[in-house]
Parts: sequence; structure tokens; C-alpha cells
Amino acid sequence: MPTPQEHYLKGVELVVNEKLTDAAQEFNSALEQEPDNPEFLYSQAVTLMKLWRLTEARIVIDKAIYLNKTDWNFYFVSALIYFARENFTLAESELLKAEELNPDPALLYEGHGRLLIKQKSYSEAIEYFDKAIDADCNNHKCYYYKGLALINLKKWKEATESLDVALSITPDDDTIRVKNFCETKLSGDLSDDTY
Repeated sequence: MPTPQEHYLKGVELVVNEKLTDAAQEFNSALEQEPDNPEFLYSQAVTLMKLWRLTEARIVIDKAIYLNKTDWNFYFVSALIYFARENFTLAESELLKAEELNPDPALLYEGHGRLLIKQKSYSEAIEYFDKAIDADCNNHKCYYYKGLALINLKKWKEATESLDVALSITPDDDTIRVKNFCETKLSGDLSDDTY
């Protein structure tokens, strides 16, 4: 009979190979033998979230947090689950807890900024993207999402500048498309209600 650790490692391997349903079964087998292992619970919650089994993921991550209130990753996954269920208030609350625990919160600041965009709090979102950029100036997503927030504030020149930085780090089609839109707005070729 495989040990809990063997089930867990097999689950991790299956996640890497994108066999999420099989991975969830392996994590479940590990948890049958060690039901209070926070790492097993965390991995199962992430896998269930990726499978869009959000109710199960919520239950599992809540237990992981109950057992270990000091791991910022647990709160981050909890926030992502709330975000997926469009419960933005609780998602923000969990992100704030994760930010308090994480000594290098660039990813969390980016996530918080993206949440604020969903809530249409564009100026506040920009503040979080700037914090994320201060923590990791090579994260192109921060510049991209900052550009999107600036677009929603109709700050076309600043948006174009942010998107330029994103493209200098990692060129991708979405960023190019959005930058082209901004440049068209700057030239005055589109009305304000086009985007």
C-alpha cells in the first residue's frame, strides 16, 4: 500500500502533466491516511479549483487554513476561490491576509489590483500594480493590467507607456492588441465608447 507521501508526490506529478482528475484522486488517497496534513489539503484545494469544483475547493482550503494560519499561499488560494465565485469582498479580505504574511508580495499585489479592476476601482488598482512593480519590475502582467486600468480612466498616453513596458518584457498578442487600441485613441480615430 502506498504511503501518504507517495500518493502526494504522484498527485504532484499528475498536476505537472495536467491530469487533474487523477491528481485529485491521489491527493484524496493521501488525505484518507493523513486528513490533517495542511500541504496535502492545499494541493487538493488548488487541484479542485483548477477543475472548477469550487465548493469542494472552498471546504478543503478552509480546513488547511484552520490547521495552518501562517502560510500566505493558503490565503491566496482562498482568495482565488472567492474571486472565481465572484465574491470580491471576501476575496479582498483573504488577499489582505496573504499580503500581511508574505515578505515578497508582488504576486499578491497583482492579484489585488486585478480584483480591484473587476470592482471598477481603477485608481486603487493602479496603486496596487505600482506596488507590485516596485516589488518585481520584470512582471509584465503588472504593466499590462495597469495599462488596462489606465484605459478605463481614459488615460491613453499613460496606458500606452505601461503597455510598452509590458511588451519590452514579454511580447504577446493581447498586449499588442490593447496597445494598438490605445494608440488609435491617442490619434483620435475612435470615440470614447469604443472599448
